[in-house]
This record gives sequence, structure tokens and C-alpha cells, in this order.
Amino acid sequence: MSLCSYLLKKSIPEDVVKIILQKGSYISLKKGSLLIKERNIERYLYYIEKGECRFFITRERDAEEITFQFAFEGEFVNSLLSFKTGEPSAFSIEALSPCNVWAIHKRHWEYLIVTIPIVKQLFQEILEELFTAKLQREIQMLKYSPEELYLFLIQNNPTVFTKVPSKHIATYLGITPQSFCRLKSRITAKSRS
Repeated sequence: MSLCSYLLKKSIPEDVVKIILQKGSYISLKKGSLLIKERNIERYLYYIEKGECRFFITRERDAEEITFQFAFEGEFVNSLLSFKTGEPSAFSIEALSPCNVWAIHKRHWEYLIVTIPIVKQLFQEILEELFTAKLQREIQMLKYSPEELYLFLIQNNPTVFTKVPSKHIATYLGITPQSFCRLKSRITAKSRS
């Protein structure tokens, strides 16, 4: 979904949509490009129009990358805590495929919030969407087994399995790539019987 369509769906007036779009800019990312790198300060809010991204941390003890969230077309992304506090980001966001992303600098976004009241309401809704997604993810990790999480992914984001490398899905599920292969085989066998 284009950002314009998203904003119109949120009942943002067309003249305000035009102003918002003009304050940001569109960027194209190659697969593997980083929107934000761990330990850098987040200065942008991004909207994914095409492509998918992953959020990950790099574990210091063994330099292993742990994926903890995916983001898809039609979603806002950034390192929100860093964006709000000015502290370095605790994680990186990487393009998993070629992406078209709209980006707006924090100072432009803050200007819009102050000068156009409906943008403040929009930002509140964006924050709620980001918070809700994070909370749902945390509940899933605490409540469900890797197999249940895998089935949830299949049901809600089936394209993740064609676009995201297995090693990233495995760390997202909290298991090793070898365990992920066994899990995938077991679920495939169950679905055939």
C-alpha cells in the first residue's frame, strides 16, 4: 500500500497528505542495506511501500545475529526508542529484499506535529500500531512454542517463507537453523497426512 493510500485511509485530508509527502523523500534500498545500524542514533521514520525488513541485534558473545521482528509493505518502521530519546539504537533494521521506502527526518516530522494538529493524532496512531505489534510479539514468544509460532507465521504472513532466509526465521522463532529444518519437515509431513 502506498503511503498516500495509507494516509487517505486514515482520513487525513488530501492537502495535508500532500504536505506530509513533500516533507519526506523516497529511497530505494538494495537487499542487505541497513535503515538503521545498531549503536547509531535514529533520525528517521520510515514507511515501507515495497519490500520487507527485519529487526535484529548482534549478540556480543558470539556475534550471532538474532532476528526479533519482521516488517512488511504498508508498515512504519524505525528504532523508536532511539528516535524518541536520541540514544543509540539497540538494534539494526535491514532490507531483506529490494525496498522502496518513504523516509522523513525527525525534525520535519516534529514540525508537522506542531503545525498540523491532525498529524499529531496520526503520529499517536502510528505509535499505537508499533506498540501493539511489539506487545503481540512479546506475548507470542512467551505463550507459544516454536511450532505454534511457525504456524502463526504461515497463517498471517505466508510470504515470509519465500522472501526471508531460513536462518532469520529460525532466530525469530528462537531456535537453531537445524531445529528449524526439522520443524519445517515435521509440519510438512503432518500436513500431508
